[in-house]
Amino acid sequence: MSMTPNISAVLETFFFDAEAGKSAATRARYVRTQAALARYIETVDVADCFGDDVAQLVAAEREFDSSGAFLRIMTAEELVVLLPGFVEDERLPACRADARTQVSMTDRLVAFLIRFRLIDGSRFSRAVLDTQVACATARDRLRRHTEPRLFG
Repeated sequence: MSMTPNISAVLETFFFDAEAGKSAATRARYVRTQAALARYIETVDVADCFGDDVAQLVAAEREFDSSGAFLRIMTAEELVVLLPGFVEDERLPACRADARTQVSMTDRLVAFLIRFRLIDGSRFSRAVLDTQVACATARDRLRRHTEPRLFG
């Protein structure tokens, strides 16, 4: 019998693997991105995203330990639904390097979830596509805002 890992375990594995062989500066950006993603996940309106039953489950878990409740009890299937919101403009850090890292890691995380069969790519195709589009849009906005002004 295989156990489906919770979001916390998924993120730990993904970021640990991503950090291997990277420079200290890159690892620091990854750590900040992972922390921002965890904060984002824990502040999402659970009832709005997943309904009252899931919201009640998370509320019950928060009675035991308020820190990281959603991360502990939910899986990659819930994670993938939340990812498009993580790369919305208001969620991106002011530092352009951190913002680019956040977008890149979000895109890579979706690929990781599919590659390791943590989600069913066909069942969650809408969430996958929404995340890919959100990442492409964020990348385009970052590129437009970081290009030097050539005239005037």
